[in-house]
Amino acid sequence: MSKETIYIEIDGAAGGDEGNIFAAELARAYEMWARKNGLQVKEQSTLPSLLQVRGENAHTYFAHESGVHRVQRVPETEKRGRVHTSTVTVNVRGELSLQPITIRPEDIEFSACRSSGKGGQHVNRTESKVRLVHKPSGIVVECQEERSQVQNREKAMQKLRYELQKRQLEQASIAASDSKRQQVGSGSRNEKIRTYNYHDSRVVDHRLGVKTNKLKDVMNGDLSPFYSV
Repeated sequence: MSKETIYIEIDGAAGGDEGNIFAAELARAYEMWARKNGLQVKEQSTLPSLLQVRGENAHTYFAHESGVHRVQRVPETEKRGRVHTSTVTVNVRGELSLQPITIRPEDIEFSACRSSGKGGQHVNRTESKVRLVHKPSGIVVECQEERSQVQNREKAMQKLRYELQKRQLEQASIAASDSKRQQVGSGSRNEKIRTYNYHDSRVVDHRLGVKTNKLKDVMNGDLSPFYSV
């Protein structure tokens, strides 16, 4: 067995906010599945979610995940009880082979503001949300996940470094970009490789021809139905 590192990128596609919500839920399921199989997991970023997974033959546990995942359910914000269909894209790839990234302080435009969303008084009185602009590339990253500005700046720098690596790879390797497009397509509903139907508690993998009525188990990190075929 060989110890390897893979990256799993999960991004909301069709469906707006609902697609992003499901992307986060799917990322959680992947993290739980990885840990159940003795793999190390590290979250690199959110929106899109990027997981670093490391361990013995890590790729074999996620070999069937790349592509468009479709979810059919009633969103929590839906007042009329209508079923919405949304999609997320999943891209599983190996470790990036890139030149070292150098980020010069003078190339960073930094700003901070008050975080939005839940958080009570802390949100209202501290400027913990961080925004970084990398002037040479024009890449902008934001982070408000942590309570302190220092922690958010560290995470934002990690996100920026990843985005610079990603851009370097895309510019240096047309083949790598083509590979990703082949995996996830455009993210439209008719390109799905797996469907999660909440009304029937059913998950269908269209490529493998596998169906399970244990949707809750799947979303709690049990992907074994798709890896026992």
